Amino acid sequence: MNKVYFKFFLPILIVAATFFLISTTQAEETTSTPEIIIPEITETPTSTATSTLETTDDPGLSVNFFLRYQNDFLFSKAVTSTATSTLYDTTGVNHAVNASSSPLTILADADAFSDNFSISQLDYYDAYQSFYLNCIIITSPTSTSACGNWNYSVNGSYPSIGMDSYSLQNNDTVYIYFGDSWKITASTSTFPINTTTTLQTWRYNYDDLDDEWTPDPNDTVDISVPNPNPTGWWDTTVTTTTLATNASGTIEYSFSTTGTYFAKITSTDYSKWSWPITLTVLPAPETPTSTATSTPETDTNTGGGGGGGGGSSTPIPTISSDVIATKAQSILNFLKTQQNADGKIIDAGTTDWAIMSFGANNQYADEITASSTSLLNFAKGYNFTDESDLLNLCASYPRHVLAFLASGMAGSDTLIQNLIAKIKSEECYKNNKFGLNGINDDVFVLFALLAADTPASEPIVSDILAAIIADQTADGAFTWAGWASSDITGAAVNALQYAKNKGASIDQNIFTKAKAYLKSQQLADGGWGFGISDALTTGWAMMGINSLGEEQTDWTNSQNKNPWSVLTEQLKTNGYYEPSWAPDTVDWFGTKHAVLALLGKSWPIILTPKPQPVATPANSGGGGGGVGSFLSIPIEIASSTTSSTMPVAATSTPAVASSTLPIILEILPTPTSSTNEIFENTLPPISISDIIKPLLLNPILAEPVPVEITETLAESESTTNITENPPETASPLAPLEKKAATTTATGSAILFVGTTLFLFGRLLLTFI
Repeated sequence: MNKVYFKFFLPILIVAATFFLISTTQAEETTSTPEIIIPEITETPTSTATSTLETTDDPGLSVNFFLRYQNDFLFSKAVTSTATSTLYDTTGVNHAVNASSSPLTILADADAFSDNFSISQLDYYDAYQSFYLNCIIITSPTSTSACGNWNYSVNGSYPSIGMDSYSLQNNDTVYIYFGDSWKITASTSTFPINTTTTLQTWRYNYDDLDDEWTPDPNDTVDISVPNPNPTGWWDTTVTTTTLATNASGTIEYSFSTTGTYFAKITSTDYSKWSWPITLTVLPAPETPTSTATSTPETDTNTGGGGGGGGGSSTPIPTISSDVIATKAQSILNFLKTQQNADGKIIDAGTTDWAIMSFGANNQYADEITASSTSLLNFAKGYNFTDESDLLNLCASYPRHVLAFLASGMAGSDTLIQNLIAKIKSEECYKNNKFGLNGINDDVFVLFALLAADTPASEPIVSDILAAIIADQTADGAFTWAGWASSDITGAAVNALQYAKNKGASIDQNIFTKAKAYLKSQQLADGGWGFGISDALTTGWAMMGINSLGEEQTDWTNSQNKNPWSVLTEQLKTNGYYEPSWAPDTVDWFGTKHAVLALLGKSWPIILTPKPQPVATPANSGGGGGGVGSFLSIPIEIASSTTSSTMPVAATSTPAVASSTLPIILEILPTPTSSTNEIFENTLPPISISDIIKPLLLNPILAEPVPVEITETLAESESTTNITENPPETASPLAPLEKKAATTTATGSAILFVGTTLFLFGRLLLTFI
């Protein structure tokens, strides 16, 4: 689950470079790397001249310091700080600071005195010779981690340099707070052409817990449209006009052209900015015309349903099911070409997601093979040794459970239950919290627990549900540890809807708000992303849409584009997606999730376990002369019932149907012993000309009952367990045909020899 690091590194770096990492001084980096506790402040000692750190005669500053997270001040006291020369970053490397007394050093001093919070991730960028405050763990009143959006002010101003570069003065007032400093809203985000909409600019009241936002006057508002020919993330939009808000922070504007627009706060020196909002301008509604002399026409429509008038409406264009199926098959074929001889695709994580992709297409993982080793073979033997898994095993365990369920394993399987036990252990679940901070692993462990039939009333389930629900923001988004995004919003909606289906009580308003947020973030091409849609963000958002039963027409915008447009149009001919920031490479994150989204599926994917071949006695009676036993071999056969022909891809073996009629082969009883040679016979081969899968509604599958048949031959015992899977051969039925033929030939030969000896003995008795 390391997508968040991969995907958000670039945007975070941009924000950090522009707004927080502009350094005004050059400081020499020290080479000392002692063992430390991270993060740690090294203060210049005043009592010794032998220190390797630069000393100072500064008696210290008194600073009024406030640390705010949401509606709580975690710290609000005067801090007296001595000058600091160096700080350690999270990796343990010591760096010189740009200002001996800065908002960052004051924060570190406050950290040493307070139990309400702790700095958990402090990054250093050599290119800017500056620190970046990434994460703070809040321990009171509730435990959470807030990352990626810490800002600061000094004496009511917003410095445009890094938090470690601003030199504080005595009696300064410093606020460090989490969240955006400015935002823009619209009176309506979707409206007809030539309609006036009111844009409002806001400033975050970091110093007021009662009034969080206040109108911000005299701001510059940038109005832009999608760039039809972007060269990278930096030019995905083109500015069409700029506006200025009045003393109340508002501006009324009328759009004269239909399309998708973006509005944001901007400034020439980048000292003030906001995230953009999306505005959709629709064509003007048609006004029906009529005349006084017109007579009503007779309604000749014999179809059912009332209302709607007598006219016809233009259908909303959608992506055809044939196109979707072709694209999904193309992705699966590409995944198959990437399978290694040990059965895996790329690594364990990608293999698990690939198993779910094939499962979404009703293909079992044990049928996807390379060099006779299947995806399921690899998954069953994997022991979580990949470096990516070691970063967060508590996210890897549920992913593996979901892969097993998508491969057709029963939830009661020992492998699955062992993983569930690890999920519930203190390794992952402690003090009512699961895994790492943020809801990413919470979402997927909720799928795993509920799919493995963990009751929704269990504390671990209720705690995880509470954590996910609490993460939703006021505008309906869910977040990556505080960073709102469409992809995690879709995944969270999927998880909560699945929990609702499993009996959990979920407020419907949660889904309504989340859908509104996704609508507000949908781009002109129909998908989601950062300026331009990408397969991963779009695919995850679609998981939520699919789980709610939404269709293409529910998400088609004014450009007649919907999320399926993105996944079908961006797919390369070879069956994979490319990241916009790295052309000619494979976007594995987007590719491995797209099949579910395209096919209208959502997590979890659960395939019915395959029934195993079952041997049962024909009757309970014993004694010689019985009709023997019957071996039931399920195979795929032509049927006159409603059916659909499954195309067999060159890269996959045919699936074995689990609900077709059996072929019954008779096995004759064998005598208790024999010393005669056994002559092998061969049954005529079974020919299959077409693979046709009958369609059944709610098939009921019998639980396989393992039965062993014991044969005693040539004074030795041999036990054959006929429930074992036969080895792979050219014909999937050949081993069973040969086994049945051999057993039949054995019985016939022994019966013939026994009968001959019996008659010969009777003849000898006649002569005595």
